[in-house]
Amino acid sequence: MTETVARPVDPYQAYLGIARVTPEPRVDGEARFDIVALAPDAGPAPIGRVVATVFRRSWHYGYEESSRGRWQWQSRMEERLEGTFEIALAAGRGELVFTPRETGEYIVKAAGAQTLHQAGLRFHVHGSHWSPRSFMNPAVAEIAAEAKTFVPGQDATLNVLSPFPGTLLLSVETDRVRHAAVVPVARGANTVTVPVTDALWPNAYVVAQIVRPYWSPAEAQDLAGKEGAAEIAPAAGTTDSVPAKAVAPLQQPSGAAPAARTPYRAFGVLPLRLDTGPRAVRIALDAPDAVKPGEEIVVRARTADSGGAPLATEVVLALVDEGLLSLTGEPCPDPLGWFAKLRALACRTCDVYSYLVPNRARAPGGGDDGPAAGLSKKRLNPIQYEAEKPVVFFYKPQATNAAGELEVKLPAPDYAGELRLVALAVTSDRAGAAHDAVAVRPDIVMRTSYPRFLAPGDRAEVPVVFFNNRGEARTLTVEAVANGPVAIEGAGEVALPAGKEAVLRLGLRAGAVYGKAEIVVRARCEGFAKEEKTELPVRPAWGSATLSAGGIVPADGEAHRVFGAGAGSVPAFFEGTAEGTIVVSPSPLAEFAPAAKFLIAYPYGCAEQTTSRLLALAAAGKLGLREASANAVPLMAAGIRRLAGFQTPSGGLGMWPGYTE
Repeated sequence: MTETVARPVDPYQAYLGIARVTPEPRVDGEARFDIVALAPDAGPAPIGRVVATVFRRSWHYGYEESSRGRWQWQSRMEERLEGTFEIALAAGRGELVFTPRETGEYIVKAAGAQTLHQAGLRFHVHGSHWSPRSFMNPAVAEIAAEAKTFVPGQDATLNVLSPFPGTLLLSVETDRVRHAAVVPVARGANTVTVPVTDALWPNAYVVAQIVRPYWSPAEAQDLAGKEGAAEIAPAAGTTDSVPAKAVAPLQQPSGAAPAARTPYRAFGVLPLRLDTGPRAVRIALDAPDAVKPGEEIVVRARTADSGGAPLATEVVLALVDEGLLSLTGEPCPDPLGWFAKLRALACRTCDVYSYLVPNRARAPGGGDDGPAAGLSKKRLNPIQYEAEKPVVFFYKPQATNAAGELEVKLPAPDYAGELRLVALAVTSDRAGAAHDAVAVRPDIVMRTSYPRFLAPGDRAEVPVVFFNNRGEARTLTVEAVANGPVAIEGAGEVALPAGKEAVLRLGLRAGAVYGKAEIVVRARCEGFAKEEKTELPVRPAWGSATLSAGGIVPADGEAHRVFGAGAGSVPAFFEGTAEGTIVVSPSPLAEFAPAAKFLIAYPYGCAEQTTSRLLALAAAGKLGLREASANAVPLMAAGIRRLAGFQTPSGGLGMWPGYTE
């Protein structure tokens, strides 16, 4: 017996909080904040004073090489202390008054000596100057859309965030360029619009390239000092979908003229999705809640467009075991979602930016090849048998009438459980799906549970479960017959009360040989008869074996080697599973062919293993390994290139790529 008691535990004696009173703080204006201290019971905490600190945030950019050898822009944040204030609290409440001198992002923090809890609040200070903003990657143009989906015929409004003032090369692309424009942009947020047409179905991509001219350090410093004085005029003959905007001053981190070191281009891509609603087909299904095996399932379907108007379509019906679908949580099919799923961008953008500082590709550490990339047939069950057939039925397409109505009669399968009835409807440009549940309930349910396989000499118990859905008791006569390398026993009569369950346990014993067994269980009573056939494999109790041997064939003579004859410790091979290779060579090295073949196929790749595989490839021709010999040259070239990747700074070879020792 267990018992659980839950109690709230407060790790702090008091909790601090900060609330902004001034909605939009301005430069040289007062910014007011309320600071509170609350006890765990939400009442005022007995704290006399707290210390508040205000920091201003700024960012520094640098083009750095990462630990993986990739060059990329990095944005690093720095917090500069703007002031420290002691705030007296009365009844757990106090006020902070701070006068910012610069625009930008700030953070105020509060802490007290009588509690370990701290509070923080970020806020922005506005003014006529440009305020610094974090561009985590100044080489990326961030794009955001005003909506998740769009309808053809409307314009999509986009917000393009540029890390520097320049010219935006904007395009809307699918497998071709659908729209293009050249737009001047300022540093920061810029609003642009693009037309949405049916040609963009199901989705397109907004591709933005922002370029700027080269700025010398002096020009960059001069541009940074101007605050909105310059304007960039649109290029001649271009489509300007936004008004020209003033150039905002550049951020000034430490060091002279940082703008001269910012990227010359920024690139960004945003998928633009179209609304799938107008292309949806609504399906209303009507089917019986429950039927018996062999009865007809009368299905009535009615299809309509997204507005509810009748729509003539083709409908495909399916009946699937719900228990089978629940194993993987399989949802109802969504044909519209399939056709409208995000397609890849098929246009290639010309961009030479990566050639400025190329990325050096490094081989990953550890083994490159999976030790079990795929299972061969020798690891599978050598006994071919027919497993239990799943209840999955698909029916040919049926056309609705002009009113979108359809009636279909489907036979209920010999099955007990719940079926999922699925209807898929399609037209030339629309699709939809719906599903319903239909229970199949026989008067008497019989279900057997067998092991997946047996080995020679195994014994198993097979429960046969009966459930009586009738309102009266029954006595069942059960027979069991086994054909093949198994024996079964335990058949007889079963008393089955009304609305109850009964279990008959059969004994199953495998013989000394392998093979496929067929088991038939029959149950009958007045008004009921059921027969169930099952195939069961009796497979070897051990895995595959590989045997090899060599010898000398005398001139004008013969040599004999026998495998799998059962003599001595050599096991007999199972019929139909043996395969062999004979290598004849005038060189005694042929005796080492099996070992070389194993080396070539070895699934790991450290320095020693790679070298061993190269040596085996070099000798493949002399060893009679035709397939390996035919591909030896490119494989050896790849192996040598791989070994070059093991080289350490000192000139030696590491155990794996990337090792320095």
